[in-house]
Parts: sequence; C-alpha cells; structure tokens
Amino acid sequence: MGTWSMPTTVKAATALENIMAEKITAEAAPEKLYSIFGDDWLFDILAAIEPNSDARYSIAYRLYRILETKSDGEVYFDERWKPEAIEICKKILAPYLPIIKQRRYA
Repeated sequence: MGTWSMPTTVKAATALENIMAEKITAEAAPEKLYSIFGDDWLFDILAAIEPNSDARYSIAYRLYRILETKSDGEVYFDERWKPEAIEICKKILAPYLPIIKQRRYA
C-alpha cells in the first residue's frame, strides 16, 4: 500500500475542506482526492463500499488515523505538515469524531 499525497499544506488542506463540505460519492472521491489525499488504503475502502455512498466518513477516518495515530507501519506524519494545514484537517474531522470514535464509519 502506498500514500502519494496528503493535505500537508494550507492549499491542499483547504482543497480537502472544500471537497468535504458537500456529499461526495465513493465512486467520485478517488478522482477528486488523487492529488490532495492519495492513499491506497483509503481508495481500497472507497472501492469496497456502495458507489453512491457518502465517502466523507471514510475519508475522515483515514485522515484521523494519519493525524492521531501518526503511523500505520509507515510514517505519514512528519515535518512536511504545516501547522496551519493540521488545524484545517482537525476542523474537517470535528463533525466526524463521534462516529469515528464509536468505530461506525465507511
């Protein structure tokens, strides 16, 4: 599995915030996310769920795992992350945290 892009800059985090502002289907998400939040784990999950499902919960869960656990066998969270981008990503996560913490996502 690989990760080729993450919202480590203000520009990318803001783009992700804009994507997450409205429903995005699991089918459409990979194309919209590719250069902002490209991650095989995330894209595998999106491919496994109903194509018309709202993908935001799965996207938020993966972002949470990267920001909060800071590893999944690989280093995702490092000095490339700008503090402002981290804050935007945390803002994106806020509405999803109750669901994520109950492990009801995807």
